[in-house]
Amino acid sequence: MFLIFRLVKSSFLACKPYVWAVLLFIVLISLGSCFQVSAVSTYRYDGSVDGLRRYLLDTKDARVSIGLARDVYIAEPLEFAGNSLEIRGEGARIIDLSGQGGLRLNKVQSLDLSDLEFVASPSRALDCIDQDCSGIFVSGRPGSDLKVALKNVSVIGAGGHGIHVRADDSNVFLRSRDSSIRSVGWSLSDRDGIRVDQTGSGSIQWHDKNSSFVGNGGDGVELDEAGAGGVKVHLSGSVFEANGAYFFGRSGEEGFADVSEKTGFDLDDGFDIDEEGDGDVRAVLKRVRVLSNFDEGIDFDELNSGLLSVEIKDSTVLSWFDESISLSGGGEAADHCLLVNVVSGPVDSLPDGCRRLS
Repeated sequence: MFLIFRLVKSSFLACKPYVWAVLLFIVLISLGSCFQVSAVSTYRYDGSVDGLRRYLLDTKDARVSIGLARDVYIAEPLEFAGNSLEIRGEGARIIDLSGQGGLRLNKVQSLDLSDLEFVASPSRALDCIDQDCSGIFVSGRPGSDLKVALKNVSVIGAGGHGIHVRADDSNVFLRSRDSSIRSVGWSLSDRDGIRVDQTGSGSIQWHDKNSSFVGNGGDGVELDEAGAGGVKVHLSGSVFEANGAYFFGRSGEEGFADVSEKTGFDLDDGFDIDEEGDGDVRAVLKRVRVLSNFDEGIDFDELNSGLLSVEIKDSTVLSWFDESISLSGGGEAADHCLLVNVVSGPVDSLPDGCRRLS
C-alpha cells in the first residue's frame, strides 16, 4: 500500500503546470454543480392576497407555494407578466369572488400548476362580452415557445373558458394530467373547457393523461390553429362528457336574446380541432370516453391542404345529437384514419378509407 501511494504521489508531482490548471478547473466545476443554488426562490403564501399580488407583479421567474387546504379569496384576477410562473397548490383553492377570472398571464413563456383548484362565482353574460372571464388566461410571448403544464388542477364554474391559451407566433406545448375542467362557459356561447388559439406561425401540441372535461357550456376542448403550423395530440384516459349545451341551458334567461344576437348561435362538441393553415392534424386517442355531448363528440377539421391523421383505440364515443365522430380532411393529401376497438354511433362521418378493426 505504501508503494502504491508513493507511485501515485510521484505521478502527480511530475505533472506539468498546465495539467494542474486543467485538473483544478475540473474540480471547481464539479464543486459548483454540487452546491448550485436555484435562481428561483419560493414565495410561501402567508394569507396576504396583496402580498401575493405584489410578488407576482414584481417577479420575472416566480414560484409560489400556497399550502395545504388554504383558501385564497380574490376580488379580481391575479396578474403575472414575467417569464415563468409555477404554483404549487398543495391542495389549496383560489376562489374568484367577482367572476372576472382567477389568473391572467400576459406574454409569458411558461406556466406550471399543480394540486390546485380554481372556483369561480357566476358571471353576468353581458359583463363577459368585453372581458375574458376565463378561470385561467395565458398569452404567449411572440417568437418564444409557450409551455403550459397542469397536474391535478381543477377549474370549476368560470363564466368564460376554463383555461384560455392564446399565442400569435409561438409554439404551444400543453401538458395536462389528472385534471378536471367542469361547469364552465355558461355566461356566453363558445366558451370552452380548454381553448387554445394559435393564430401565427407556431403549432399546437397537447398531451393529456386521465383528465376530464364535463358539463361545460361550449366544447370540452377546442384547439384552433390558423397559421402555418399544425396540431399534434396524444390523449390517454381522457373523458369528454355532456359538453356543448349552452343554448339549451340558458335559453329561458332574461337578456339571453341580446347576448345570442351578439355572439351567434351554435352547439359545441366534446373535442374540437380546427386547422386552417398548411400544417397537419395528427391525433392519437387511447382509452378515451366521449359521451352525450350536444353536437359532435369528436370533430376534427383540416380545412386546408394538410394531412388529417387520426387513430382512436380502445375507446367509447357516443352521441345522440349529431355525429359521434366527424373527421374532415383537406386538399389533395391522403387521410390516415384507424379505429381499433372503438364503440361509436349511432352516426359517424368518416373520410373514405377509414379502417375499423375490432
